[in-house]
Amino acid sequence: DLPPRRATELSLGLSLAVAGVVTLVNFGIKVAVTRLTDWEYRDTRTEYEESLYLKLSAAYVLNQSLLVLLVAPDVGRWFEPGGAMQQAFFIALSNAVVPELLKVLRVDYALRREVLGR
Repeated sequence: DLPPRRATELSLGLSLAVAGVVTLVNFGIKVAVTRLTDWEYRDTRTEYEESLYLKLSAAYVLNQSLLVLLVAPDVGRWFEPGGAMQQAFFIALSNAVVPELLKVLRVDYALRREVLGR
């Protein structure tokens, strides 16, 4: 058995790791859904955006919310360290902060410059 402080640190670290993975998967979902929607050849920009946002919303809800609840189905343990609520908090936080941070840091530009510049 782990001491309580160590168990809390471990659960916090795991929650942060899960949030990072979900954020990466959400990025992949966004790229894939956008490309699939491009293939649909919608007549208007409005139809295209409606189709895109419907698919993204469904995929994000499944990946972000339901996945956490499926992994932690015991409602009585949701509010414990490492429980569903802690994971949901860090997932929501990382999905709000990481994409905006990547825009500011221009990681995509740097990667393209390094990969294509060689």
